[in-house]
Amino acid sequence: MATKQIIIEDRNGKRLNLDAGKKYLVYIGGKVSGLSPEEYHKKFEACRKFVEKYLPRCYQAVIPMDLCEDDWEWFQCMEACVPVIKESIALILMPDWKESKGATCEK
Repeated sequence: MATKQIIIEDRNGKRLNLDAGKKYLVYIGGKVSGLSPEEYHKKFEACRKFVEKYLPRCYQAVIPMDLCEDDWEWFQCMEACVPVIKESIALILMPDWKESKGATCEK
């Protein structure tokens, strides 16, 4: 089976190769709004580390911070994340997802 190539181009023309040699994407969603960048980066990276510990090597965990800049508006992040979610084979939601407008949309 050929490796899936997922290239996303954001509004600034930045091209992101999300698959990095992996065949399957798993998207992780959760609350971002109301948290400082330090808080949500730490929370999502810890979740990614935990998830990747149990995923086979052909899977890649993707978090919103892979796709969005800290200073982007909510709608910009949704525009970047939704296409990746559509390409993902699974969506993992953190316990606080119901407190998040974005994660609710992602679900």
